[in-house]
Amino acid sequence: SVMAADAPGSLMGTAPKADYALLRTEFEASEFIWEEDNWIAGAEVADSLGCDVLNTSLGYTTFEDSLTDHTYSELDGQTTRISIAAGIAVEKGMVVVNSAGNSGNNGWFHIGAPADAFGILAVGAVDHDRRTASFSSRGPSADGRVKPDVAAVGVQCAALSPWDAAIIGVNGTSFSSPLVAGAAACLWQLHPDRSNVEIMDAIRRSASQWDAPDAEQGFGIPDLWRAHLLLGGSDLTGLAGSKVLQV
Repeated sequence: SVMAADAPGSLMGTAPKADYALLRTEFEASEFIWEEDNWIAGAEVADSLGCDVLNTSLGYTTFEDSLTDHTYSELDGQTTRISIAAGIAVEKGMVVVNSAGNSGNNGWFHIGAPADAFGILAVGAVDHDRRTASFSSRGPSADGRVKPDVAAVGVQCAALSPWDAAIIGVNGTSFSSPLVAGAAACLWQLHPDRSNVEIMDAIRRSASQWDAPDAEQGFGIPDLWRAHLLLGGSDLTGLAGSKVLQV
């Protein structure tokens, strides 16, 4: 619903008119490393279906079999299978958006895989006052790249309850990530001649701390109006209200 909700006057997602393919790769009863292989298969299916934007609200760090746990040093974009695959998805032409993780206030602290992947947008969480959520996983990647890439609202984010369709406030980078993914879809629709890499780069460069990134919000909170201008866009006739479109 964060992306797809289409109820004017009640709740609107960031890409309500998009076509969606919902791919489930998680095995909820446990946490094993082969779930990363499920994700890779899901990404391949998404590519075969012609999906342009791939949002993933999950990440992997530790497993029930501790022998397969990831270490922080492995989060370099080129070690874990899932992160390598996420980078390949970008090379294939997809906008890949991934939650940074919710480990900022526990012992792990860092982002998880595939948020460390090359080229993708890893998304942290902020509250409505633009402050970093305590749970939002921190960067950088193990090889020193800026992670998360950007941040969006992930504290009391409006969503539909899965039980009764009531509008509720939810917390987590699982919700800030699809906010950005939906915005990226709209931006790409507005600039269809641009590549996936150009769309993601414009989102980074539009963000609130592009010139001074940090390990909490990365390049900051995207400004989609500025991203539109960075891609060569001009004034949009009929756009009501402020031209600052932030997520």
